[in-house]
Amino acid sequence: MSWLGLIGGFPLFMGLIGVAHALDRQTAERSGYRPFALPNLAFMLLPHGVLVTFAIAWRQGNWDAPVLALALGAFALAALLFMGVILWRRTSVGIALAATGLMVVGAPILLLSMLFRELAESAPGG
Repeated sequence: MSWLGLIGGFPLFMGLIGVAHALDRQTAERSGYRPFALPNLAFMLLPHGVLVTFAIAWRQGNWDAPVLALALGAFALAALLFMGVILWRRTSVGIALAATGLMVVGAPILLLSMLFRELAESAPGG
């Protein structure tokens, strides 16, 4: 069953990366702003880490520190709202929601993907 999950999950994973690149390119052409810029993705590593921590704790049933969990949750929510408002002010509500959602789910992968794109598009020797 794990092979079937891997075979089914990989196209979904690559599709999400493709959607992020297409959304970034289209938004750059329309509004001159890239929602998946490297600083935005680096910032979104914070709520992504909190989301992963919650997912691991939920999976293991380990809720020993509820106050810490609430504090981390409030921090992650504040970071998500901050990024959503920044993107909304520079693009549109739909793009802000889509980009923030994609970033919170896959910030580390998108960060590397966008970094490699930047390197590939840069001029040789400079």
